[in-house]
Amino acid sequence: MDVRKKITRLELESMTKEELFEEYLEVHKQMKQLAIQVEELKEKNNRGAGRKAKLTEEQKQKIYLRRAEDKSIRAIAEELGCSVGLVHKTIKERNTDWRNDDIKTLAWKVKHRQQHYEEFNFPPDGAFKQELDEMKARLKELQEAEKNKDK
Repeated sequence: MDVRKKITRLELESMTKEELFEEYLEVHKQMKQLAIQVEELKEKNNRGAGRKAKLTEEQKQKIYLRRAEDKSIRAIAEELGCSVGLVHKTIKERNTDWRNDDIKTLAWKVKHRQQHYEEFNFPPDGAFKQELDEMKARLKELQEAEKNKDK
């Protein structure tokens, strides 16, 4: 290994600035190509392989609506013909989505959820109202943090 380093150092010392710059450009080009290859490998493979979704978007929306109507997870699972665990996972995924939203997105979601809450007359102590209250509290925290940041 030491011999290779010495040879490389001697080669670099004998190169002109132009040759070094060309070598740098070549190495930079190779690095870009490798970065692209890495990103491609991170994406799904070309065949579209992988686990297929068990629920369609329509089924997910039905789960959200039934849960907002205060139906039990077990009743929703029976209605859709799927497992209790899948319904629970679907609800949990949705509930965590808004927790990482920025202020503007969360404000929009709160506004529209509030409209749905009023329009569909959900129970005042139900899961939908509880989630709406949590979203409002999170929005208030973000707004206060933004105000403190500006000071």
